[in-house]
Amino acid sequence: MLLVKHFVSTSSIHNLGLFIGEAVIKDCPIWRFEPEYDVEIPETILDEFDDTLRHLVLDCAEYFSDRRIYRLGNDADIFMNHSETPNLIDLGDVMIAARDIAVGEELTCDYRKVHVANYRPPGERVLEIPPP
Repeated sequence: MLLVKHFVSTSSIHNLGLFIGEAVIKDCPIWRFEPEYDVEIPETILDEFDDTLRHLVLDCAEYFSDRRIYRLGNDADIFMNHSETPNLIDLGDVMIAARDIAVGEELTCDYRKVHVANYRPPGERVLEIPPP
């Protein structure tokens, strides 16, 4: 669950992005996993989803291979884009500001650290899940 004022707008990184609506200082918590609000999806039921929902999970959810679950936020965090120099640090159940962040900046994370299933660095092939 996002813990700061935010908005979704056009991104120079990819289509739409998540932007901060208030200034924050380094180490400020920006997002926190809330089990009553966010959802964890067992890998075993992914095949039961239609293509649209399956790809939403693979494109937007964090994957925990040790638990074989996908964690999908229930708010605008699905619009958070990847950056090689992110302004957020993923600590598992919390994301904090890597530095001071000004109002209007796009919030970014490193998809390699957050483990977004369908993210591949430029030039690599994206995982394709065939329809059931």
